[in-house]
Amino acid sequence: MKSFGYGELGFYNIAVLFLVYGIGSFFSTATINKMGIKFGLVVGAIFKSLWVLACIVPAYGSQSSDKDYWLYSRDFIYPFQLIMSAICGIGNSMVWPAQGKYIADCANEETKGFFYGYFWAFYMSSQIIGNIIGASVLGAQNSVNFFYIMASLGFLASFLFIFLKKPFPTEARVTNTKEDTDTNELILSSQSISHELLQIKAKRGVIYDIKAVWYLLISKRMLTLIPQLLYGGIVVAITTGMLVPIIVKGLSEDYTDEDKKSQISLLIMTGLGVGEITGALSIGFIIDKLGSKMTCLINVGLCIASVIIALIVLNVKSTIPLSCVLTFFWGFHDGSLSSHTSEMLGFQFDTKMEPFSIYNLNKSIMVFIFSIIQSFVNESDIAMNFYFGAVGILGFIMCFNTYFFDFKTRSNSRQIMKQ
Repeated sequence: MKSFGYGELGFYNIAVLFLVYGIGSFFSTATINKMGIKFGLVVGAIFKSLWVLACIVPAYGSQSSDKDYWLYSRDFIYPFQLIMSAICGIGNSMVWPAQGKYIADCANEETKGFFYGYFWAFYMSSQIIGNIIGASVLGAQNSVNFFYIMASLGFLASFLFIFLKKPFPTEARVTNTKEDTDTNELILSSQSISHELLQIKAKRGVIYDIKAVWYLLISKRMLTLIPQLLYGGIVVAITTGMLVPIIVKGLSEDYTDEDKKSQISLLIMTGLGVGEITGALSIGFIIDKLGSKMTCLINVGLCIASVIIALIVLNVKSTIPLSCVLTFFWGFHDGSLSSHTSEMLGFQFDTKMEPFSIYNLNKSIMVFIFSIIQSFVNESDIAMNFYFGAVGILGFIMCFNTYFFDFKTRSNSRQIMKQ
């Protein structure tokens, strides 16, 4: 958005998107339970595609000679983009709990690492494909076509979700009856719940689902994991909002053409996708072989390494190879952290959708906060150094804290959640 002439609107878009995403997470479980996983995926994906399509307007505005035309003015673009970001946030709040539950239904204790790693690797391949398409389109000096292409792919994916098959019965971890029982056990686990709540009918309702999310949120086991969920939001804020400004800053001495800098930065950002795929698949293998507890220490190491590389890039003359290392390491870190977090949410708790709603809530809060912070620090080298230093300290504490989580073993993975 800055290259289109709309200042820090990109940061504000991300902030609003994740704010609504987080708020919607409290209600997404009820929506998906009532309408179904397929509804959540299809409608959520359509909302996300509309957000991409809406970016066509500021893209046209950047090419227009009449900057005062109402359609391209900041008075219209800012509220329009923020509204579309909110719609995308609603879509995100439906897509992520739905996909988390679907994968948990497909996987089992022996294959959980592979399933979540495979999903994240396939999902983040979009980073590679999207950035290559973007670089190619910018090479032709037509950014409008990029958004047309990406929106079309999004709507196509939304249509394909209609044909999504249900998990095979042998792969499903629990039946619908077991899920209702688990939710009652979840409510029992909170000491503050009155006995009357146990009389709630088996049929789910909006209030019931919201209460289930709340009681899981305040449970002792979830409170131990929340720091890692929050740190996941910080990483998302960095990968979506900070890497490109750092790369563009490093290219400024060698390139003056804005389109050329954007084109090269998109190609460099394919390293993020490669890192995401490599990290997700690698950590999936490690989870299945060594377990989730040891994976916590790997996440700590990746956090430290990623922050150190960011500080190096900020304090030396950045080159394209060094920028590629930066994006790869942050991608590897994000892929590893996200796959590990998703595996824990899917298998360390006795319900499958509520944990992902809580993840979305906490992650969204941090993306909102840190996107606003990044809109102020991204222009100053000193501020960015302090920023990444603070991220390193927070990341170390938040990731290492998960090492003390009360992990279920494979032998007792179906036990009732304890306080």
